[in-house]
Amino acid sequence: MTRIFKVILFSTCIVLNTAEICFGQQSSFWFEHLQLPDGDQANFIVDIAEDSLGFIWFGTWNGLYRYDGRSYTNYVHDPADPTSLSANWVEMIYVDGEGTLWVGTFGGLNRFNPEQETFTSFRNDPENPTSLSQDSVTVIMEDRLGHLWVGTMGGLNRMDHETGKFTRYTYDPEDSTSLGNDQVRALYEENQGTIWIGTKSPCLL
Repeated sequence: MTRIFKVILFSTCIVLNTAEICFGQQSSFWFEHLQLPDGDQANFIVDIAEDSLGFIWFGTWNGLYRYDGRSYTNYVHDPADPTSLSANWVEMIYVDGEGTLWVGTFGGLNRFNPEQETFTSFRNDPENPTSLSQDSVTVIMEDRLGHLWVGTMGGLNRMDHETGKFTRYTYDPEDSTSLGNDQVRALYEENQGTIWIGTKSPCLL
């Protein structure tokens, strides 16, 4: 069974090779074991993030959990409620520069409204080329210009915050400058602004 481990450090240490040194003294720490309340599916934890208010969020196979230091609030998909989480399988949690919490699920992208405790969902619409390219969201990143990038199992997307529309980047075997593979697993922006995209073999762009 998967558990969460929190490391509490009581002193500032200098790490040299594999030894922890604090002016000649070994540091003291321990692991605090936390367990989500809803069984094995909940305790399969995929991602963890802290929001601007200090809440800790856990992404699991049983939805999204918010932890306030004492208790948990569970957010799950409700087919009868369009403002609920779009799917229970959470793959990615991301807090952008404005403090907005984004949740990537295997049922679309979600933006959390903390005042209403509701979600706005963004999903693929086969009839709309400016919708999300595919609903299995694997990675989320905001670049230095404030653009939100969303990687899926079916391509890369750049979101326009004002319109909620997406620009898609997908693999085209006829175009050597296109995305190398549609299964996007990692995003990183380096200091000069270049964005690196990790995809399924064989390509890293």
